[in-house]
Amino acid sequence: LRYRAARVPYFGCSDSPAVVTVSTEAPDTQLPKWSPDPAGTVTLPIPTPGYLAALDDHFALWSSGTPARRSWLRTPLASYRDPANSRRASAPDAPCVWLRFARPIAGRRLVDVAELTRAAVLEHAERLVGGRDNIPEVLHGHLSGRGEDRHSVRWLPLPNSGGPHGDARLFGVCIWMPWGTTSDVIEIVRASAASVHELIRPRAYGIEVTMFDGTIRPWASNPGRWSRESATWTSVSPVLHEHHHKRDLSLDDLSRWCRYAGLPKPISFFQSPVPLLPGSVVLQPNELGHSGRFRGPKSYLEVTFEAPVRGPVALGRGRGFGLGLMAPTSGGDVA
Repeated sequence: LRYRAARVPYFGCSDSPAVVTVSTEAPDTQLPKWSPDPAGTVTLPIPTPGYLAALDDHFALWSSGTPARRSWLRTPLASYRDPANSRRASAPDAPCVWLRFARPIAGRRLVDVAELTRAAVLEHAERLVGGRDNIPEVLHGHLSGRGEDRHSVRWLPLPNSGGPHGDARLFGVCIWMPWGTTSDVIEIVRASAASVHELIRPRAYGIEVTMFDGTIRPWASNPGRWSRESATWTSVSPVLHEHHHKRDLSLDDLSRWCRYAGLPKPISFFQSPVPLLPGSVVLQPNELGHSGRFRGPKSYLEVTFEAPVRGPVALGRGRGFGLGLMAPTSGGDVA
């Protein structure tokens, strides 16, 4: 075995030389475990059904003299949780349902897509629960009573933003449910969302919709893009101010906004009238929802918390419809 091990030049797909030895005793330390996690920050190649047959077909082409490069064969990838991260990343603080679009749509449709998704899910939920009056209030958003700790479902369109190829186009929707949402409500939302196969705005657009299937791409609609923990978050859609102030925005004002959104108190922030990340959504006043309900001052913000915060994060007025959506950032760069 030692002789055969010494003859191993490389390991896996690595280009670096390998040194392989044989031990007769078990290692003293436990080997790290790479656990599948849709919100994981590490991508690894994986085998999928039919992949071996595809490799055989590719090899047959190459053997017959037909040009066939390995790079032409798509390698399936999956997200994994970094074993160096001692905290479990697979259990987000708030339950979410993730939808993907068959084709991207212009970012200026952000609020319209959120409203259309809400209407479609509520229509299926009404059939599922046997009537409009039986829809959980956390889903339709008309909450009884008052309280800053009360939140309803948020409809968050997901733009391709933050990276070098950011173009602000929408690739999917995250249906965010508040912390503590009961399992029966989660199942109602999940089943209703799974029944939505198309979003149609007559004489404007129509897009096919599917549930997130675990594949990495497109990254803009991957839960890992929006769900990871980060101490710094930067808005990729404009943050509508909660209140009208003639003075400049203060840290106390922002702390109040964060409290409204169920977030901890921030320790610092940066405010800008223009986007801070490439591919951020820019909206005109007539694109901020029907009846002008989301009019008012707006900004792009970079917000830093004392400890990492789990996403998705949305801040400001209109956060239930994709406004104020934040991307996890570190040192000003999207991770």
